[in-house]
Amino acid sequence: MKKKIYITVVNETQFGLGVVALCEDGVVLGGHVCSNESFIAHDMGIDTDGWKRDKYEEHCGKDNFEVIAAYDGKGIPREVYLKHKEVKEAKRNERL
Repeated sequence: MKKKIYITVVNETQFGLGVVALCEDGVVLGGHVCSNESFIAHDMGIDTDGWKRDKYEEHCGKDNFEVIAAYDGKGIPREVYLKHKEVKEAKRNERL
């Protein structure tokens, strides 16, 4: 079964959106500040030709992952986001 990698926004600053790639095992596989939401799919590897996919392969294995857009945090299982402090904090502060 393919591992799920959730792409979610954890904060917003004057420079853009702080985005992380959170694997279902709780490991953060990457992060990025995107100037706006339209760049997230490419910058965080949701698009098959996007960035970061090499990091996902290193962790999950070649063709053994599914990247899921969960910008607002919805769809991320509770047991996954509780494993990561920053994502858990964003949930608590109702940013997700």
